[in-house]
Amino acid sequence: RLMATLGTFWAITGNNPRVFAMVDGAERLLETWEPPPELVMEAQVAVSILVSHMGFFQDRNLEAMIATMKRLGVPDQPWARATYAMFVEAESDADRIDAVLKIADSPEPATAMMALMWAANLSENLGEIHAAREFTVQALAALDTDTTPWPRAMLHTQMALLAMQEGDP
Repeated sequence: RLMATLGTFWAITGNNPRVFAMVDGAERLLETWEPPPELVMEAQVAVSILVSHMGFFQDRNLEAMIATMKRLGVPDQPWARATYAMFVEAESDADRIDAVLKIADSPEPATAMMALMWAANLSENLGEIHAAREFTVQALAALDTDTTPWPRAMLHTQMALLAMQEGDP
């Protein structure tokens, strides 16, 4: 529960070093833990936070956490669902954008928005600025009255950063 709660909070606030400090211990715990049914969602979120942060390091092997993610099943929580698509459903690193776009058609606005946000991030990482901008515009269109301030701010920040990369101050 600690990683699911604080890991999410730290990801939102950009306090990634706190997540990094817990990666090794949390990975060892979650790799073999069989959560009771009432804690599966929290375990899925914790694993998705770990995997997305472990990806910052080129030398980290993600296989054990990807296997754990697969073992826990397809999550409903938007961040965890998008992460699951990128790491379990994608057949290769090159297929990650297509994998998240498959869930961008979700009837759940938060899941669609998160998938499109990840598609934008992945496209930008590949240098595909125009595609990143299009995915961000689509993600902004997916926002609804239940969308919290963080994703709204992240998407507007993403648009500003992409505009700067295209020379539009």
